[in-house]
Amino acid sequence: MKRWAACIVVWAFLLGLSGCENGNRVAGKRYTFEEGAGGVFTISLYEDGTFSYYEGGLSSYRGSGSWSVKKDVLTLTNGDDTLINRFSVDGENLIFIAENSSNFHYVTLENGAVFQGAPLSPGESRPEALA
Repeated sequence: MKRWAACIVVWAFLLGLSGCENGNRVAGKRYTFEEGAGGVFTISLYEDGTFSYYEGGLSSYRGSGSWSVKKDVLTLTNGDDTLINRFSVDGENLIFIAENSSNFHYVTLENGAVFQGAPLSPGESRPEALA
């Protein structure tokens, strides 16, 4: 019986590590979609589990909230839980999943929209206005 309990503890630990690894793959990156509202739509994922987004040059709105990754699906939840959006993590890219997503304020993404990832600039952190 002790052997089974030990196996379950090890399995749970390894499962937890895999979740952290997925989060670490997306943290500290900016994802861009070229077809935003009058420019590039950007989503920035910060190491502290928060995010910010900017829908493009024709919008002054800057959204923010928290993010999590489970089984290669990134979930963005805005600060008041009214918008929830999901993306598949595919290497360096995020692929929008329209099903069960709220979509955004000024840009309506189609299922499969691809955001290309790149590291945030060294020392870049979440804007203080969003803290």
